[in-house]
Amino acid sequence: MPPYPTPSRPWRVLLRRLSRLPALLAAGLLLLTPPPWPVGLDAPAARAAVAADASDYLRAALADSGFGVESARLALDRAADDEVKALARLMLADQARAERALRTAAGQDSLTLPRGLRGPARAERLEALEAAGAAFDRQYVDGLVEARRRALFLHRAYADGGEGARLRAVAASLAETAERHLALARGLRARLGEGRQPA
Repeated sequence: MPPYPTPSRPWRVLLRRLSRLPALLAAGLLLLTPPPWPVGLDAPAARAAVAADASDYLRAALADSGFGVESARLALDRAADDEVKALARLMLADQARAERALRTAAGQDSLTLPRGLRGPARAERLEALEAAGAAFDRQYVDGLVEARRRALFLHRAYADGGEGARLRAVAASLAETAERHLALARGLRARLGEGRQPA
């Protein structure tokens, strides 16, 4: 005979449910955490993009690549650190390539390209970057880390279940590129944060 009474069936059910409580709480917190929306895009449009709508995905992805091109050009002109300029050159080439790939895939999948991509949020971000002064390098790299993190989320979400086979393939490729950019930007941010000068 066990030292303690065996719980009856209703109690066993209750205990099993209580044992799942930590996981349920964690899931609730995850749902309440704001998702990493693409830079320069408002939350409703980004939610629609993640929901695998081709038009909203294209709007988000093209807005991201457009901002990446403009901010990279600004960094080539304003950055003091050679490694920041090198990363900006990479971003300029890759983001221009991304924009071409997105437009080509949309045409092949017979999808309509969105218009009016350069909204006020994007202009404000560029203006803030222009006004950074001596803190430009760090502000550019900080923004790049956040932008690539959001882009990675966006492209992965669309590659997993979006419309159009060609556009999904482009999204998967852009997710890999965003992941590489993110690793480079994080490494550069760590160096800038330590205050070391490039060799």
